[in-house]
Amino acid sequence: MKKLLIMLLMSPLCSSAQLELQGNFIKATGSGGQPPYQYSLNNIVYQSNDSFTCLSPGLYTLYIKDSRGVLATESIRLYAPLDLVVTSVTTSSISVIGVDGKPPYSYSKNSTTRWQSVNVFTGLRRRTTYTIRVKDNANYIKSLTIRTL
Repeated sequence: MKKLLIMLLMSPLCSSAQLELQGNFIKATGSGGQPPYQYSLNNIVYQSNDSFTCLSPGLYTLYIKDSRGVLATESIRLYAPLDLVVTSVTTSSISVIGVDGKPPYSYSKNSTTRWQSVNVFTGLRRRTTYTIRVKDNANYIKSLTIRTL
């Protein structure tokens, strides 16, 4: 018997014609079984559409069933979109913190290639603008332009 395989595609944002939501979508592709495939997130209601859109962050179990009833499952954790919050600005330092997304976070100042685990930047010049970035473990990046006092 062939094993039914699952391929996943996830995105950090989704939108609907009626409303805008921060969330995720899942697109799953079954293979290795007997088509057509049916897809479900609750193992009760199945659909032929392989996409689930505008999902809230959380833990999901994806079920894919082929035409012979062979079932494959996959647990998926969807994270809230990454955000960057400024916690302190002085004449010589900026402190920020990564929020949501997939920890751990890395931080950078005026760079997209030099990252550090420390979320405080010191030794900065007074009244100077800096681009501060946070990157999560899923490689999503959020940036803010911040001016020291």
